[in-house]
Amino acid sequence: MSTNRYENISNLKTGRYDYKIKVRVIRFWKVITRTGEELKCFNVMLLDNKKTRIHAFIPTACADQHERKLRVGKVYNITNFTVQQYRAEEKYRCLRNDKQLIFSKDTKIEDTEDKANQIQQDAFDFYDHSELMALTKQTTYLADVVGIIKSNFKGINKLHNRLGKDQCQAKFTITDGKSNIKVTFWDRYAELFAKTMSETVETPLIIIIATCKVGLWNDEVDISNVRATKFYLNYNHHSVLHMRKMLKDEEFSKKIFEKTEWKMAELRKIGDIKNLGKEAIETQVLTHLRIQTVEETEMWYSNYCTTCKNKTHMLVDTEGSGKEFPLLLKELANKDYTMKLRIKELNILHKNEVYCATNICNGFKLEEVDTTYYNDEMSETATQATTSTYHLDGMSDIN
Repeated sequence: MSTNRYENISNLKTGRYDYKIKVRVIRFWKVITRTGEELKCFNVMLLDNKKTRIHAFIPTACADQHERKLRVGKVYNITNFTVQQYRAEEKYRCLRNDKQLIFSKDTKIEDTEDKANQIQQDAFDFYDHSELMALTKQTTYLADVVGIIKSNFKGINKLHNRLGKDQCQAKFTITDGKSNIKVTFWDRYAELFAKTMSETVETPLIIIIATCKVGLWNDEVDISNVRATKFYLNYNHHSVLHMRKMLKDEEFSKKIFEKTEWKMAELRKIGDIKNLGKEAIETQVLTHLRIQTVEETEMWYSNYCTTCKNKTHMLVDTEGSGKEFPLLLKELANKDYTMKLRIKELNILHKNEVYCATNICNGFKLEEVDTTYYNDEMSETATQATTSTYHLDGMSDIN
């Protein structure tokens, strides 16, 4: 093929090695093992002038050679690389592209200028908040999400997990004006997010979370970070500008930031709970009850880590595998309890009589707590735009 012609990323096919592409490096992340060891191999995300992105993996054998050359934000002419199809079992791919690039020692990377500004500084494939629940049922792809940070961030939480390891987390909520999505960043990423929040001036804060993991926790969508995740605060992107324009509408802004009164869960009889209306969806109620029987099922537990929320796999022998129904649960029968139930849409609209219990205690008791509390209100200021973008080196979950 002609050496003067650049191929579009969307036209790349496996089986050829004579392609020449002109691309901007928009992401970079290192490979780190599960034990925290940083490897030489790394990953980059590339963008062409047709707004098409592709992931490229740089193996250890040529990592030093190419890491010295590649810089995020710069444009390059790249030749002599392999176009490879993803394997079906490769999880958490950073893009919805069925191909990736593999560099080698023969790969040529040439600096070039983008005087005409033909290649954008970045690109995203956003999912609407209403689409995120469906993404919790798959492990193939990561997602890009944008939203308004709902309330003032309170800082990182320190915790000691069940493996004896100290961890920290940053928890907050984002909204698009129609629904709220919970976000949990972990460890170094949580610390970096907290530091960035303390340095960012303009409010309300609008965040883009790129290549994030969309999971499910307590029946709700929960976004978390992986190695390829990058967050942008108040980024100069049309999606952010659009949300900020929407915030100028008084009704929209009021809906997001007005003080919301939360009431203590009310004590209700089981019969009344079954007859609750739509206004009770996503509320919690207390009830006094006696557990008559405990249904014994083989899968009485869920294989999820209570710290990182990742699905786990049993690595024990068949004998004593942990599948036996525990005596402790059997002993719940024929006793009185106070239980807090979360009312879900399924319970109200579909008359599903299986409820999610979020707390339980022996006997008929009510906690002595305040009946109301308030969310913090965030006011909009007229300061100059501040752009912060951060990305942690780390292991690609697709390699």
